[in-house]
Amino acid sequence: MICSTEQRPERIDSITAMMRSGQFDGMILSTAEPNDPIISACQRTGLPFVVVGRNEAPPGMPTVIIDETHGTDLVIKHLADLGHRDLALIVGGQNLTAGQIRHQCFMEAVEAHGLTVDPAHIIFSNDYTIDGGRVCCERLLDNGVDVTAIIAVNDLVAMGCYQACTARGIKCPDDVSITGYNEIRYSALVSPSLTTVRARSLDAGVALADILIECIENPGVPARQEVVLPELIIRESTGPVRA
Repeated sequence: MICSTEQRPERIDSITAMMRSGQFDGMILSTAEPNDPIISACQRTGLPFVVVGRNEAPPGMPTVIIDETHGTDLVIKHLADLGHRDLALIVGGQNLTAGQIRHQCFMEAVEAHGLTVDPAHIIFSNDYTIDGGRVCCERLLDNGVDVTAIIAVNDLVAMGCYQACTARGIKCPDDVSITGYNEIRYSALVSPSLTTVRARSLDAGVALADILIECIENPGVPARQEVVLPELIIRESTGPVRA
């Protein structure tokens, strides 16, 4: 059964009451909010559960971590190797864990590779859609920002950047390289095909199931934590920096 709290306390109460009904043996929790109350609520049910997280594991809890630091570093290194120094970032809103972590990882990776980024080149958005990406990229271009690469928070936002750039006669990757994240199925089919980060969600799902079954079959087993490393998929949307 799949449930969503919708960040509403009454939904959390309803879900945890259902979990205590005896119909379920365990839970997988995927949260997008810092200190999500669903975690402590599920702890009170007494049922085994495992958390899928980004970069940080809740203390003492079975967790599968998607290493966002590694994935973001792959993108920055790839662009740096192509000669890019003027980067822009379109990142998610800072009210969600994903947005916070991706922004933090980006800044750490930029510094690690000896680069700097003007704060004016960072656009925050809570809209992770193609339209959201287009609007953010238009805002970036309206500010007169001259960058050679745009790093989008996900593939849909990157495709929105395609639209904004095409409307202004900016060619990808000749004028600007664009990268995505999470590799949706259409990322290889758009033109140019999108350079992106594959989060290896299948591997993460298998690890989550393995750990949860282990917790169910062996109550009291020490919490196990597993890290899944994303991989960079290089396609046509990135190229050497223009002369």
